[in-house]
Amino acid sequence: MTPLRPRAVFYRTLSQMLAAGADVLTSMHSAIALLPRRERRRAGETILPSLAGGQPISVALAASALFPADDLRLLALAEHSGHGDLLLRELADFTDELIALRRVICSGLALPAVYLVIAAFVVPFPAFFTGGSLGSYLISSVGFLLAIAIVVGGAIFAFRHAPGWLLDRILPPLPLLGSTWRELDYWHLTRTLALLARTHVGVIAAVRLAADTCRSPRLAAALRTAAGEAEACGAPLGALLAATRELPPEMIALWQTGEQSGRLDETFQRLATLFGERCRQRLQQLAQWTPRVGYFLVAGYLVWKILRLAGGYLGALNEVTKF
Repeated sequence: MTPLRPRAVFYRTLSQMLAAGADVLTSMHSAIALLPRRERRRAGETILPSLAGGQPISVALAASALFPADDLRLLALAEHSGHGDLLLRELADFTDELIALRRVICSGLALPAVYLVIAAFVVPFPAFFTGGSLGSYLISSVGFLLAIAIVVGGAIFAFRHAPGWLLDRILPPLPLLGSTWRELDYWHLTRTLALLARTHVGVIAAVRLAADTCRSPRLAAALRTAAGEAEACGAPLGALLAATRELPPEMIALWQTGEQSGRLDETFQRLATLFGERCRQRLQQLAQWTPRVGYFLVAGYLVWKILRLAGGYLGALNEVTKF
């Protein structure tokens, strides 16, 4: 997978070249030239031949396996509507925001990580100084840090590769993480509907296509069910979506207003803007709270170690007083 920064540059360059009227192959050559060396070679071997064979950009990018599947699904829908360059610009902007948020999280976690490393070496040192073995000291310090690294790395890997149905059960009850998970899905949904509103695809078909971009299987199933019922009985889609209770009230209210006014396409644009902003706010809150959780864990570790050390000293004093 291409790292975030070169991915953002790739999207933006490709968008600007296409918007300027350059042909697809020329635009892709310019964008690929800005990728890191290893990704550049792989992209040249897969993307360019696919484009030369007449494949759409989304299919060509998927052949390289260098870009997220969610991005490519949206790009395929945008190409169908003739607005691929606009979506590429949006993807570049969103990727830039992810880079900024990741920088905030990493900078916020830097100090707790330093405290954790210092504590891991300092806290067990008195036991080593008073007669402990070097092996026990290294296990208590380096071994502890390695265990933390394995747990954190495993958690990140599991989250990135977990199936949607599992995340649907685990994340919603969690504070902040659950709401961020849902806001991302609402943004994907509304952004896709806003793109499809520019085409001649009907609302029911657009909802079915938008369901494919949702990471939550429960939300996707609700959208498909509502679309099927609307097609079968001719009922307004907004009321059927409200009955699923999977969408927020403000989205349902705006949706039904758009149906009544006959301006549902404009409503989708407003919803995409609204939930895009809400999603950014959730991600910023997550970036602010992640370092605080790090501080809490470090403080908990220090308290635990201090209590263990105090307990050891009290035990030694008790042994001395027996004599």
